[in-house]
Amino acid sequence: FNFPAMMVFGRLMPLMALALTVGAAMLATAPLPTRGANVHSAVAGMVADGDAACSYNGAMYSIEESDLNITGCQCFQCYTGSACESLQPDCAIETRVAEAALFAPWFEGRDINITVTPEYHTEYMRSPRMFPPPSQPQPDPVDELSVYLNSVIRKLHARVGNIDTSDYTLLLGAGGVQLIDAALYACTQGSNKGKQMHVYAQKPYYPHFHFASQLNPLTQWVDDGSTVPSDTLIEIVTSPNNPDGRNAQAMYPNAAATITDYVYRWPHYARANTSLHNEDIMLFSLSKLAGYSASRIGWAFVKNATLAATMSNYMFLQSTAPAVEAQLRAAKVLHQIESSLDTPSTSFFTYARTQLNARWTQLQSAFAKQQRFALVGGQDNLFMWIKCQDAADASNCALPFINAGIMTETGVTYGSDTAHVRICIGHHDSTFKLLLTRLHALFGHTSQRDADGRMGSVSGDDAVAGSDLKRAVTVVPRPQFQAATFASMTSTLNSHLQSADGQHASARFERCDAFTVSDLHTLQSTLRTLRSPEFQLIYAQADDNRQFAFGRESVRRTNGSVSEGGAAGLEEGQGQAEEAWVAGQSKRHHDIVRDALCHRVVMQYVHHLTRPQRQHAAKTIDRLPLLPTAQQSFRDLDLNADETRKAATIYTDATKCITCHISDSSAGSTPSPEVAPNQSNAPTVPLWPTEFDVVFGLTTSTGTNVSSHMYFSSIVPGMHIHHDLCVEDFLPQLPSTKGKPCDFVFHADGLWFIWPNSSKSATQGDSPQANANANAEGTNDHLNVDISEDMNCCLVVKTNMSANLGRDELGGFLFLRNETTFDYYGNKVDAEVWTNGPTLVPPAGFKIFIDRNTGEDVHYHNGGPYFLEWALAKRNVRPQAPSTFVLPPTSACNTLCSKKMGGQDEGHMVSDTNGSAKEGDKQSDGMGTLPPLHQHLVRRMHAALAQPLN
Repeated sequence: FNFPAMMVFGRLMPLMALALTVGAAMLATAPLPTRGANVHSAVAGMVADGDAACSYNGAMYSIEESDLNITGCQCFQCYTGSACESLQPDCAIETRVAEAALFAPWFEGRDINITVTPEYHTEYMRSPRMFPPPSQPQPDPVDELSVYLNSVIRKLHARVGNIDTSDYTLLLGAGGVQLIDAALYACTQGSNKGKQMHVYAQKPYYPHFHFASQLNPLTQWVDDGSTVPSDTLIEIVTSPNNPDGRNAQAMYPNAAATITDYVYRWPHYARANTSLHNEDIMLFSLSKLAGYSASRIGWAFVKNATLAATMSNYMFLQSTAPAVEAQLRAAKVLHQIESSLDTPSTSFFTYARTQLNARWTQLQSAFAKQQRFALVGGQDNLFMWIKCQDAADASNCALPFINAGIMTETGVTYGSDTAHVRICIGHHDSTFKLLLTRLHALFGHTSQRDADGRMGSVSGDDAVAGSDLKRAVTVVPRPQFQAATFASMTSTLNSHLQSADGQHASARFERCDAFTVSDLHTLQSTLRTLRSPEFQLIYAQADDNRQFAFGRESVRRTNGSVSEGGAAGLEEGQGQAEEAWVAGQSKRHHDIVRDALCHRVVMQYVHHLTRPQRQHAAKTIDRLPLLPTAQQSFRDLDLNADETRKAATIYTDATKCITCHISDSSAGSTPSPEVAPNQSNAPTVPLWPTEFDVVFGLTTSTGTNVSSHMYFSSIVPGMHIHHDLCVEDFLPQLPSTKGKPCDFVFHADGLWFIWPNSSKSATQGDSPQANANANAEGTNDHLNVDISEDMNCCLVVKTNMSANLGRDELGGFLFLRNETTFDYYGNKVDAEVWTNGPTLVPPAGFKIFIDRNTGEDVHYHNGGPYFLEWALAKRNVRPQAPSTFVLPPTSACNTLCSKKMGGQDEGHMVSDTNGSAKEGDKQSDGMGTLPPLHQHLVRRMHAALAQPLN
């Protein structure tokens, strides 16, 4: 993410989308459609919010859109037909979006209609994006609309009494999300400028806080605020909290800044504490107050005027100011809410609270009749926070809801665990009724067939059941579908495909190289029309790579169901066009794309079609490809060329599941699949110390044993790894050191390789103790290199790596088991074994062994093709001299590493993809791929390292 901070934040900013451009003449003549506010739903105590002409399962926007020839019903989730009369049988309800549509019927018949004439504010608005406290001079000139909006917002807060706005600057933004991003950015400026700031929120938390802090290069997320200096900590507090509804308070009152998310601090949310309360930065939004999410209006009250100005400037670079149509709608909505307080019995807040209570009464009644799922959050807000009580469900609480046709948000996203899910209950009335029906079916209160449209009630060839369902929910392949190497793995899987008595027996398979890219594109399009959408829902909810079998851009949903045409078809066509272009550049590029598509087509056929669908496909498809038995390499290609970079991306995306089928075979025994147990019971491992160094022994695939030393500082930040003897061909693009030492230096902006000049003697490094003593004295003698201009230096990768030098070593790793291993001294150690989770790049078989008694690393093991083993000594926890992490003062450090730097002839031997040698080819200066062990050390940049880099 090498972008200026503001532009990185800007990626999160949704575009304004408004449909409020109808003239006054049409308003005067168009008949008003019958709205649902006058008709009560069959669900007692609740009000239908659809139109009668749309069966109350959709709405007509003829007033606003008829002049665009948009006059029909626009159906709510899972309904279709000209009158939204039909329920789509394969549709899953999307409950992950935080909407409050249930409040909308209160506004029916109230004066919030918007008339927008052609001349209405065609110029840029003169109003500022912020308004000082009323006691201070106000900006001039301003537009009257913005003045009114400022006034009505302050007046509403004063009447409700939830905050005192008198000493605060008011900022207008395009929704709460933009204000969060602006506040985070502003808190990194001023007295905090130049610091690495840390962001913290109590678990469970709103996921955007985490996402925003990760995208912002000036901030880093921490799960424990006590582990960082308070003057670098930004705490975000949501109260009432999303997702569990509790009234939260700041845990770190001495933090550098506190951002308070008060979007739910209103009287209709029963848990909300609406007594007078003031914080430094307080955020609100129209969507959570009144349900008008699409208008994208939010506001913040900020005590510090300078910080408010920084937030304002940040938002100006994104969107100038909120759209005038959105401001107009917000002003009218807020005026109606504020005016209704004159009559409490019919006020907006009374109505909204009644609707929420009615929904919660029915939900509580449903949950009370079973014990499999528990409502563990506050039961009076927009969300259900649910815990799966049964151990069988706890590893993926979302799965039973998927099978019931309900898309939920996993608790992992909220900093919690897989045993929790969140469901929004604020959707349209027809969606809530459907949700309630499916919950009753899930709880066993009604038959499966009574749950109209439930995913589990899909019949015919599309139904995912039996062995198909078992395979879909099994993340780690069973032993019979694993092998030790790429070649043996593909041979094993091809044997299953061709088995005479297997479930693919009726299909005819041919070698991958018998197909062209065009052939495979035709097959892809055919399989897309045959696939069962239910598979996609299962894979997407589990964040399983099988969801990308039809391409990353195909992971789209319309009203909660998988999109089978329209945009998805267009995206498929665009992807195939790019693949065809790459394949046309040379035979090598064609073969890379072809092999990628063979992997993809096999994935589509096996994992997205039910058994009856595969049998049908075998009768209609002439032939299908087998998996290619050779793994593609890019060493003979120019990795800086656009076509090669695209080919690498296509191949990498299509072969993401390879590592699932390759098991660890370094011990020489038949491997067995390793399924991590319930991670909620995983042991707690301490963070790395702030600074330390450690001696380790490195064993490589060549049998070489190397004395090595690692130095780490999260303060500099930096990491330095010294090898007394540099292993040849450790990375394909590294220069040869001809038996000399070498060093890898990790900085916040890249990774460098350092080695002695050929004129220097090839001496071995000092003893570990001498190295440690030298380090403690703050010298560089222990590096066995002179940090001078005649040292060799080159750049391995240039990218933002500031997050890679943190202290959370096991982020993304899964706990496997306890077993015995050996440390640097040859001592047996009772250790915890951790392996890379599904979000990390290193292949299956990479393990970290942690001493169960001390919490220290004692062993690293990679059983992949590089075969690297680290046996570690005890850590030396102490300050590290900043000079340990310096680079030689030479411009050579700006040059990408290449083999020829080591003095080899440019016409050296390199291997083509079939493993045969070719004389005279030049080694590419491209990035290549780091070995898995070093990928672990830079684990948070794995996505970048998986692609060829400049």
